[in-house]
Amino acid sequence: MSLSPFDLYRFDEFELSPSRRTLLRNGEPVALLPKTFEVLACLVENPGRVLAKEEILRAVWRESFVEENNLTQHISLLRKALADRARCIATIPGRGYQFTCEVVTAEVAAEPQAANGFAFAADSPGAHSAGGFQPQPEFAPEPGQSSFAAEEMGRKPQARISPFSAFLAHLLRRGAR
Repeated sequence: MSLSPFDLYRFDEFELSPSRRTLLRNGEPVALLPKTFEVLACLVENPGRVLAKEEILRAVWRESFVEENNLTQHISLLRKALADRARCIATIPGRGYQFTCEVVTAEVAAEPQAANGFAFAADSPGAHSAGGFQPQPEFAPEPGQSSFAAEEMGRKPQARISPFSAFLAHLLRRGAR
C-alpha cells in the first residue's frame, strides 16, 4: 500500500479509511479480510491507473512470496463485497487491475479548515473529486470519556469494531439465513 496523505476515500456509497482500516457502505461496516482490505486500499489510492499484478503483490505482501492466484482470490472477494459496484474493479488482461470508479479524497487537517475537521484535497495533484462531498469525522468518546458524556456534548457515540470482528459478524448473519 502506498503512503498516502489522505485518510478518507469515497466512491459511490462507500467510504474507505486506511488508517482506521474500515470500509463503510452507507455508514454500515463491510466485512473484509485484512489482505483483501489492503488490496482495495491499494486500488482506491490509485484510481484510474492500471496497477500491474506484481505491483499490487509487492505492496500488499511486502515481505512474503505469494502466487498470483492469492491476488485473484482477494479480487474475487472484493467484487463480492462490493456487490453491484464490482464494476469499480476492472481486470486489464495481461496487465493488472484498475479502479474505475470516481474517488473523492480528504485528509484530516492539522488545523481544521472546516467545522468538521476535514480538509478537502480536490485541489491537490492527483486528487479526484466528484464535488458535493461532506466527510464526517468519527464521533467516538475521547479516551476516558463515557458514551453518555459524548452524547451530552452532542456527539453520536460509535462502537469501534475490528475488521475481523465485522467479518465474523457477517459470517454469523449469513449462517442465520
